[in-house]
Amino acid sequence: MKKLFTFAAAILASVAMMAQTENVGDYSTQVISVDGTTSTWTFILPSSQINVPADGAEDNGIIYEPSASSKMKFSSSNQFSWQGQSSGYIPVPAGGAGTITMTVKSSSDTRWLQLYVNGEAAADSKRLWSKYAETPSSDGKKGPQSFTFTAEDLTTKNGQTYLHFKDNDKEMKIASFQVVLTSGLYGVPSTDPIAYVTKETLDLKIGRSGLEQKQDSFELKGANLPEGATASIVVPNHAGLSISPATFSINEGAIDQKFVVTYAPLDNEEFNGDIIINAGSFELHVALQCNKLAPQEELVVVDDDIVWDWNGAANADIAPVDANLAYILANTSDNWAESFAADKLEGKAQYFYYNSNKCFQGPMLRFITSVPGKLVIDFSNTGGNRPYRHIFLNGVDTGEKSNSATKATTQEIAVAAGEVKLEGMMEDESAEGGFSANQLRIYKITFTKDQETAIENAEEAVKAVKFFQNGQLMIEKNGVIYNAQGAIVK
Repeated sequence: MKKLFTFAAAILASVAMMAQTENVGDYSTQVISVDGTTSTWTFILPSSQINVPADGAEDNGIIYEPSASSKMKFSSSNQFSWQGQSSGYIPVPAGGAGTITMTVKSSSDTRWLQLYVNGEAAADSKRLWSKYAETPSSDGKKGPQSFTFTAEDLTTKNGQTYLHFKDNDKEMKIASFQVVLTSGLYGVPSTDPIAYVTKETLDLKIGRSGLEQKQDSFELKGANLPEGATASIVVPNHAGLSISPATFSINEGAIDQKFVVTYAPLDNEEFNGDIIINAGSFELHVALQCNKLAPQEELVVVDDDIVWDWNGAANADIAPVDANLAYILANTSDNWAESFAADKLEGKAQYFYYNSNKCFQGPMLRFITSVPGKLVIDFSNTGGNRPYRHIFLNGVDTGEKSNSATKATTQEIAVAAGEVKLEGMMEDESAEGGFSANQLRIYKITFTKDQETAIENAEEAVKAVKFFQNGQLMIEKNGVIYNAQGAIVK
């Protein structure tokens, strides 16, 4: 007998209304949305391996048919492992249509699940791929992890209808499946009015003031609300706290709105409060945890040439207390070399100093300069034969990249006066913009300020010729070419 649970939303006077249905099975947890259109199966993560019986099993409507012993299993390392041309049947209401999406636990090239319809392989477009690409690659290594289906794609088995998949004889490691129906329903939707939030507490804790902001989000959902129902949201009036959007609407008795809350504090006081939402007769509260730790000192501004060289910078490994926070390096250790100027550099890292590699290893370094200049960086990937990792400067790709742990040296990188934020970004086709944050190893940073070579007076300026080169203003004077800031170009 499978167990049935309901998740409840916090509502005024502790009244609970069913927001969604959760079925906990032996292999998966199935969540059905309140409107009956969406079913999500998330697979268990056991402490030790569990094999699907060789003669098959059914759990939360999914039928598992391994081709041989241990060809379908659940383990603490890879969640749901599916291989050996085994079959899996994902339930869909008769005549249903919609979209199926697979979330992988770990991705690999040339692996997919192939849809079968009553025993026959469907078109190649009906595949769920392990390694993501928007469209299937010509070499068959990666492709979409979602596709739309119609009633013609369904298989009938034991009087029920399913999406039937087989792996292509290569192991798939899967975290979840989700089916969103455009026709058909998983059960009968409730007609009772309902409003709920998907998260009741937001984590907006800040490590320190002045340099960081924190964001968290929640969704407001509702159904079967009466015509003319109230719709309002009130956020505590506190400096640095904001929400987007600031309003919401109820359309045809329904709400489906995501809110992003940002906290960019201006002082060090602790603050906690509630967002209060009114939706019809429902009053919902979302708690804000905005308390902060004690502030750290500000970075010392760079105003001259400087070199940060991790070779000999410290005499023991230095790891941050919390790798998710940025620290001024002066605050991390008392054994930096005196010449290292740790109080002028801030980082977010796995290691600020890693003895065997003599390097900084992490996703971000930052300093502030009062003068423009040039950077040269010795860096590498943190391992070998991996996707390229690029150096981003203030959110822009410098084009400097490495895909191995062999130390490389960048070309000169121009920086303006102000904040200089260096980040490691990994090539990632599945991420927005094609990159996701990742770690680099930084061995040495050399900053050289631009020399003051501006043209001195109007009398001499008559000998100068201005022209544009590659979209940049250049000035030639007495055979020397300067840029608009007065730095010598040639």
